[in-house]
Amino acid sequence: MWVTGDGEFCTAALPDATTAMSARFERSLAALSIADHTELIYTLMERQEAFCEEFEAMGVTVPSEPTTPDEDALPDAYLDADFVSTGELLGYLDQLDPRWRLDAFNAVEDFAWHHASRPVGFRAGLRRLFSRNER
Repeated sequence: MWVTGDGEFCTAALPDATTAMSARFERSLAALSIADHTELIYTLMERQEAFCEEFEAMGVTVPSEPTTPDEDALPDAYLDADFVSTGELLGYLDQLDPRWRLDAFNAVEDFAWHHASRPVGFRAGLRRLFSRNER
């Protein structure tokens, strides 16, 4: 992420969000349910907005001259953790270096959009339905 001279927060889009994820991070994220991915999308949208407000509250001032990214995008395999719930994932993302946090939110949101829209077969749908009722 970088901030332009007029205070705009910018991130570099990744053609494939998984390049920023280690194999274990991607496996953990893929293991979340479609409902979790859908919830994650909305939560991350809120977190992105809150982050921009928090970033300013951290005492970071907008530079008088525009800044540019040191690199094109979030480093390869930067996101590296195991988790079993969206709560654990969000806790991990919230502790990332602020310089990369907005980019990480975007990468995870992109992945979640892809997975939340995946088709569900009849048997898988039944398994999901019954597993939700057991909670």
